Amino acid sequence: MNKNLNLEEIINLKNLFKKDSKAFIKEIKEYLFYLRKDKDIKHFSNLIENLNEEITDIAPFISENLNYMFSLMIKKHYYREIVKYMGIIEKSVNFETMELLKNMIKVPNIMKYIQNIDIYRIKKLIFETSTKKKNRDNIFMKSSLEIESPELEWINII
Repeated sequence: MNKNLNLEEIINLKNLFKKDSKAFIKEIKEYLFYLRKDKDIKHFSNLIENLNEEITDIAPFISENLNYMFSLMIKKHYYREIVKYMGIIEKSVNFETMELLKNMIKVPNIMKYIQNIDIYRIKKLIFETSTKKKNRDNIFMKSSLEIESPELEWINII
């Protein structure tokens, strides 16, 4: 795949997404790995802008590479682009990126770059992701206790 996607390649990727989503995921992973290696934010933005709906649909499956690029964008102060890609970030965010988002909204004069509503969306994302993490941890704890519980009951019987 060419580093700079032309119109034909974008159309081919859209068609591939409609026909075979697994093959599409594989192609996008390879392309993202290539962009990640070069730390190429420009071509990453081009990819997202041209295949936004498709990338949003598969974001959980390619989250590792997406989060790396989003983290890089935050560290390089591409705040407006981060806001443009919030739909994808919401579906793929990991805790490292979430921490960077927390720090991003604490930047002095961040309102020069992004609007209040976008700051609200980021705060909402952080809150919801933190809540999901707590719920997953609680579910894991509860399930592990239920698994261990029968063993403990046998101890009392003996």
